[in-house]
Order: sequence, then C-alpha cells, then structure tokens
Amino acid sequence: MKLKIHLCIVSAVAALLFGCGMASDVMETQKKSDAIASALEKEIGVKPQIAWEIQNGTLAHINVQFPVDGVANIPIGELVSKVRTAVTTSFDKPPQQLVVSTFSQP
Repeated sequence: MKLKIHLCIVSAVAALLFGCGMASDVMETQKKSDAIASALEKEIGVKPQIAWEIQNGTLAHINVQFPVDGVANIPIGELVSKVRTAVTTSFDKPPQQLVVSTFSQP
C-alpha cells in the first residue's frame, strides 16, 4: 500500500514539473508573439492578431491576421516578407507553418 502511495506522489510531482515547463514555454511564446504584433504595428501601421500552436514542444503554426482595410494598399509579397522577417528574428527556430491572412471587420 505504501508503495502505491509513493508512486502516486512521484507521478504527481513529475506531472507538475512537466506542466511548469510547458506553461513557461507557452508564456514565452505569447511574449514573443506580442512583441511581433507590436513591431509589425510600428512598421505597417496596423496591429495584427497572432495565433500560434505548439505541438510536442515545437512551434508548429503561426497565423498572423490583419484587418483587410489596414493592409489593402500593401502588396502581398511585401506584407508576407515583413511578417516573415519579424517572426524569424523573434524565434530561435521558425515555425513549421506561417500563415499571413486578412479579415474584414463588420
């Protein structure tokens, strides 16, 4: 019986330690995405919405969305280039997928 209790305690502590590392990764990624949004707002004049996904500890996907009215006059290649530069300079390893898109506001 004591062995089961000790195993449960060890498992719980291990899960908490793993969770703390994951939580710090999420917080760090959020800080970096906020910095990217601020940098792009200064450069382009419109603050984007940034969504990201981490899979198995790897930054798998970043989606950078701009309001269409704010970027309608910017060539798409130029917009993508600015976003790619901001993302790659902020993260040590670039995401597996980077999506730049627009949305319309009602």
